[in-house]
Amino acid sequence: MTDPEELAAAVGREAALHARSLVRAAGQPFVEASGVDLLRLTRATLTADADVAGVVLLGGYRVVPRSA
Repeated sequence: MTDPEELAAAVGREAALHARSLVRAAGQPFVEASGVDLLRLTRATLTADADVAGVVLLGGYRVVPRSA
């Protein structure tokens, strides 16, 4: 999961685009949104797919909204 804007702010726009494209190419569920939408969509993905065993924060804790 990631917030594309927060990720770009952390690592730069080009690096963020590259990282996001690599994750998408891996074929794993990948949630991209901002704010509470990021949390809502991540929860929905976890609920809908029992094979998902965990969450990777692309960009670290910086991408997680401060309030939900």
